[in-house]
Amino acid sequence: MAKTRTFSIYLLKGGVTTADALKENHGLSRLNGNDSTLDEPNITIYLSEARTTPPWWKAYLGIERDLNQRQEGALVFIPCCIEDTTRIFVLTFGMTYHKLQEGSYEYDFGLRTTLNAIDPTKIKSTETVQPDNAKRQRMQSPTADTLSFFDFNRDQNIIKTLAGKVKPEYSEWFKSATGVNSIRITSSVEVENLPQLCRQLYDLYSSDNYRQVFPDLFNIAPVKEPSVKQDLERALIDSYNGENHENLIITIPEMLDPLWNTFRYTYQRERSSELSEHSILSLKEVLPRADSMEQFKGAKLQILNEDQELIKAYPIEECFVFDCIHNSKHYHFCDGSWYCVDEGYIQRIEQALEQGIRQVEDYGLPSYQHQNEGEYNMAVPEYNPSYICLDRSSIAPAGQTPIEPCDLLRLNNEELQLFHIKRETKSAMLSHLFNQGIVSIDLLRSEESSRCKLKEILDNQDTYNIVIDRKNFSVVFGIVTHREIENGVHLLPLFSRISLYRVIRALETRQTNWSLVFIPKEIQESSERQH
Repeated sequence: MAKTRTFSIYLLKGGVTTADALKENHGLSRLNGNDSTLDEPNITIYLSEARTTPPWWKAYLGIERDLNQRQEGALVFIPCCIEDTTRIFVLTFGMTYHKLQEGSYEYDFGLRTTLNAIDPTKIKSTETVQPDNAKRQRMQSPTADTLSFFDFNRDQNIIKTLAGKVKPEYSEWFKSATGVNSIRITSSVEVENLPQLCRQLYDLYSSDNYRQVFPDLFNIAPVKEPSVKQDLERALIDSYNGENHENLIITIPEMLDPLWNTFRYTYQRERSSELSEHSILSLKEVLPRADSMEQFKGAKLQILNEDQELIKAYPIEECFVFDCIHNSKHYHFCDGSWYCVDEGYIQRIEQALEQGIRQVEDYGLPSYQHQNEGEYNMAVPEYNPSYICLDRSSIAPAGQTPIEPCDLLRLNNEELQLFHIKRETKSAMLSHLFNQGIVSIDLLRSEESSRCKLKEILDNQDTYNIVIDRKNFSVVFGIVTHREIENGVHLLPLFSRISLYRVIRALETRQTNWSLVFIPKEIQESSERQH
């Protein structure tokens, strides 16, 4: 039985030579013909001959014996004639892949080839990420299964890596595959047949069959191509330097205590005044213009407490949220990363969300003229007595962390409307708001103790008790915004739209009505001048 080996293989871009692919000062040595029995004159081998060094734990443990470790590796360049052109494949051994120049190889080679090669019913593991909150998940199955087994959600997850057994027609070349930038395969192919193996991989890479087998995997895809990233960064910088910042906003990259509502920008030694709101215009007070993304690294958004003491500081590039269209494709920037989103997918999401948009007047809600959400929630019942403020109340079962049923509650036509209110902010925070709607509904529908707690909060009034016992609930998401409400769903960051779409589908599955309302923000001039 032939021995099975593991290979990691990259594909260089068309026109990129071996010399182009190597970093400057790569420190590798080219193997001479006399140093190998390999009878393949077109294959070029570079070796990494790392000096011996003691492991860190030798001194840590006080070991006096002579211990050394070596990290050797190799890069093997295999040119292949494909369709009257020469394409170069690179086999990497050890850690030598770090020696390849950024932008020299095809960034989708590994994943795309893997998707075309593997049997869709024999997936072994997945790694996914949710771009709205950067949540990562790696799952592995003891037995091969379909993608649905791994809880893949097309409206939520991006596939980072995928591993599985290959289809029978490719099994003579390799048995299993894992794909990211490179493809990692197990194969018994001998060295003289490596060029044929590479040609087989290229055929798989060139195929679009994966779109029929995995149609939803590329609704959202991370951007890896350096040249595209450069173009997108230029678009972000141009937006920053211009006068129209409609597609560029600044947000906070995590949940904050609502009492920490004072902000300040710093850039090198410059410091802005204390602000109640963070915006592009206020940042430009300390950084009027930027010539590159590197320049933003010197800028920070600081959070201050009520005593004007520094609580936290965030790099500005992690606080930017930006949407743009480049070469007819829709791109989104958040949490310091770029994503490409399928246009048809965006349209389907927006059409679904627009059906649930209602006007502030429909609910008798006042405009937002308050310093924080808590103040607003407490003020609503004074403006409209049909509302009850439930902010900071809890319906969590005994022993669990507090869970709010909602911020505001209203009885309407034998239905309890649960209002969740949030000032427009970062995708991760809006995702938290939307998830609240699911969590509270699930508790109220499934936990009798949670329904009893809600009754107690409402003083066990029969009018409310009857509706609660019937489980007649609906969910309303209220988003506070200073922007033009007529813009509808476009007021939400792109990944917030995706997150909300996922939630409303879950609510509809639970046969729960939902709606979305944008609350106009009208901060009083006197309040603005205080900051």
